[in-house]
Amino acid sequence: MTKDGTIETRYIWENLGKHKDLHNKPKLFVFQACKGDNVSISFDKNTHNGNYSISFVSMSDYPLPPDILLCYCSAEGMKAYRHIYNGTWFIQEICRNFLMYGRRDDVVSLFARVAKCVSTYTYEYTKQMPVLISTLSRKFYLSKSKDRRNKIAIYDQYHKIYTALKEIEANIANYEKNHHQK
Repeated sequence: MTKDGTIETRYIWENLGKHKDLHNKPKLFVFQACKGDNVSISFDKNTHNGNYSISFVSMSDYPLPPDILLCYCSAEGMKAYRHIYNGTWFIQEICRNFLMYGRRDDVVSLFARVAKCVSTYTYEYTKQMPVLISTLSRKFYLSKSKDRRNKIAIYDQYHKIYTALKEIEANIANYEKNHHQK
């Protein structure tokens, strides 16, 4: 749902299966738009009376081509939120998580992290829950595996060096403490 009307997202991705150049290649779509006017209530577990309903939307009418990941900012029929100055919760978290973990984690793991982060935001007792739909047949990374392995190895070395420096620092402090007491 947009300010100007409704767009069926299936029109964007349903013809991808016909393009031979895209076979066996991951395809990622991120949709930032309200999917309705309903709101999700953020319940306090101590005051919630248990009266709520769950709706299910079937995708069987719209078969997805292989190797596709659809990322919606909210569930079917639900509103999406944005901060007046900082932008949408969903896009904020995509940027933050992809910058922090994008060279290390696969895309599905990144979007799971994004969904977890977005679900913690609240506005006047309402919240938002992103939805991921995947037909990916393997992990999908944004960086080359060689680069990712090298960066993880560098981080591990950095962590070992940092730990060793902290131990040396503690030993120096102990030495100086004992040296000054004599």
